[in-house]
Amino acid sequence: MGYGETKIVKVIFPSDKKYWAKVKTSLPYGELKKYFEYGGTDGPLSTPEKLKLSITEWNIDGDDGSVLPITVENIDLLQEIDILAIADVATPRQSEESKKK
Repeated sequence: MGYGETKIVKVIFPSDKKYWAKVKTSLPYGELKKYFEYGGTDGPLSTPEKLKLSITEWNIDGDDGSVLPITVENIDLLQEIDILAIADVATPRQSEESKKK
């Protein structure tokens, strides 16, 4: 994996193990600019728009069984515990090592 390639992790939803989302572990600056253009300024994962940028794929289905598109409206349907699981992967943490430098 070279510089700039974003790692993607499959997050199994704690509320129902049959559902999952593939989530970027961090966003390149170019994608973060999109987040700020939406008006998100409150910090990491403070808005559904930032989550939308982080989720690359999921298997959340509607009443008819078809996979729902990744939209702000559909993200709002997720259970809190599942949002927290996504946020745990999508929010980069500064290592203790790098904090000392």
